[in-house]
This record gives sequence, structure tokens and C-alpha cells, in this order.
Amino acid sequence: MKVESGRWTTSYADEDLTFFMIVFRNFELTDASLQELRGHFPGARVLVRSDGDSDPRYRVLSHRYDVDYRAEERLFPARHGGAVVQRMFEIFLEKPTAYLFKIDPDTQIHRRFRYLPAETAMFGTVQGAPDRLSVQGGCIGFTRDAAERISDSRLLLDPILRDCQADWPSHLRKLARRARDQGLASFDWSLGWVADQIGIPLVDFPEVYSIHGEVISRPEEEKDTYAVTHPKVVSETSREDYLQLKERVQEVRQYGSERRSPR
Repeated sequence: MKVESGRWTTSYADEDLTFFMIVFRNFELTDASLQELRGHFPGARVLVRSDGDSDPRYRVLSHRYDVDYRAEERLFPARHGGAVVQRMFEIFLEKPTAYLFKIDPDTQIHRRFRYLPAETAMFGTVQGAPDRLSVQGGCIGFTRDAAERISDSRLLLDPILRDCQADWPSHLRKLARRARDQGLASFDWSLGWVADQIGIPLVDFPEVYSIHGEVISRPEEEKDTYAVTHPKVVSETSREDYLQLKERVQEVRQYGSERRSPR
């Protein structure tokens, strides 16, 4: 697998976009994130799926921000494998749009996208190594045809994703470690594995900067450079740790081809 270069289009409207967010015991973050999202994309379709959290306040948000809210069973535990990811595609494909964006409650939206992929892609901040690439889960974008191919493959329901072993290769080893350490499934590495199996191109998308971990602050210029960043600012991590995380992302991005200019 390799990082693909992108062909871009500047022609899109809010009605072409769907944003999907999964929530669990993070009401305050969700409220702030939805307010931010609606400030930049007032006409986009927004899906919020509660993964087993019965907090009644989420229903208030559904009216406040015009959200399609689903209160459903808990699927994120590792014993369910990729079912939590498959469910995202099932809901999206009830009323599909040209693009799907999976975001988190701690994803920050600074502005509208200046351009989007014009060809089949799973896109965002590509992470990993050449033999196990994925798109970081704070913001994962899909063209409609990529979402349909992933969903139709049913590979996210493969039993192998429920019983990964730490000595298995590539993406499956990452899934095993997350299951061991946190007891949870992973959007990033489940989707990376499926994309590798069925040949979905991973496109490094310069409008998004998403890393795993917590940051103490972000340079002001990043808020202009990127439409979307992840995670939001918190105070537990040092500036040095943040810069090391950023350096790792840039190392992965060197595997990509030279980006083409937006058209």
C-alpha cells in the first residue's frame, strides 16, 4: 500500500457533504463541536450516533443543530470487531451524498474546505508505515464510491477483526494492541486493513491535520492552514510531545507523490 497523490475539485456544496460523529459520555465536547460544524457547514447532513450512551441531552442537540440522531447499542468494544464502523456506512448509505466525513467530538473545524478529492479515495492525514497505512481517525473522508465499496465488501464484519493477535502483520497487529490496551475497536486500522484488501486509494489531504494524542496548544497559523484539526487543545501534553507527533505525520507524508494543485 502507498499514499496516493490527489486530484482535486473546488466544486461542491453543503448538500454534497455528510458528517458522521459517534458519541459516548462526551456531551460537552459534542455540543461545542456541533456548534462549530454548523457555523461553517450549515446545510450539510450531520449524523450523530450514540454508541450506547443514554444521556437524554443528546436529543436536545439533534433539534438545536438539525442533526439526524441515532441512539443505538454499544458496538465499540473490541469483541464486536468492525461492526461499529460498518454501522456508520449503513446509516450514511440510507441517504448518501458525494462525500462522507467521520469526525470525533474533539475534532475542530476552523473553516470550509478549499477543495476535495475528485476521484475515488479515503482521505485525511495518512499515518503508519508503508506496510500498514491508514487515515487517522480524527477526520476520515470518503468519496461516495469508496464508502459504497467498503460497505458492500462486508469485510468490516469479518471475524478476523474480532480476534486479532499481537504477532499478526500490519493493520491487524495495531488492532490487537488497541483491543489489549483499551478494549476497543479502531476506525483507523480496521479501515486501513479493508482499504488494503480491496484497493481503495489512501489520499493524503492537505486540508486536514489529525494526530493521535493530546496537545497543549496549536500555532495560530495552523488554524488558517487547515480546515480541520484533531484533537482540540488540552493541557496534559507538553509542546515538545506535540512537535514530535507532528514530525511523525510529516515523515509518513513523504511517502506520497507530489500533490497536484486544486482545479
